[in-house]
Amino acid sequence: MRKKVLRRKKFIIILLAILVLMPVSANAVDFYFLGIKSQWIKEANWGHVALGAVSSFTSHIAGHFLYSKLKYMDVEFHGVRETVEEDDYSDSDMRNIARAGFVLQHGINLALRFSSVKDSDFSRGFTIVTALETWTYRLYSRDVGDFQVIDKNGGDGDGEHLFFCALSVIEVIRIEW
Repeated sequence: MRKKVLRRKKFIIILLAILVLMPVSANAVDFYFLGIKSQWIKEANWGHVALGAVSSFTSHIAGHFLYSKLKYMDVEFHGVRETVEEDDYSDSDMRNIARAGFVLQHGINLALRFSSVKDSDFSRGFTIVTALETWTYRLYSRDVGDFQVIDKNGGDGDGEHLFFCALSVIEVIRIEW
């Protein structure tokens, strides 16, 4: 029970940090909400934003898939969830396949930040979904999820979640709106 309370406290601290780091300001013509300029919302190519969003989500799943294939792991995919028989693999392999989704997703996002498309609507969609998925991951995967697998196999799931959340804040702040 104590671990759940600590996770909630960490989540609240992360959420407050995000809100503090992304201030809201307004004027008569344009305004910013959580660091996003309202003019961009009006003028964005939403097809490109959606493509970036879907690509972000897909890259997370692809990270798990690629790692499993590289290590010859038997993984069953059930829509957006994957399962692995934990008894068949080392703790290290289990931690690595668990973190592989976020590693690939954030790796691609960082590569986009340093590419010629860094300020494109595709890149913004990718970054927004990467951040939202990272920040809310503990909410929709409370009992079974990447960070729980890391915890169960000798890692620090909370610490890694905090790292990826902080990385997401940096990624969102770097966007030119």
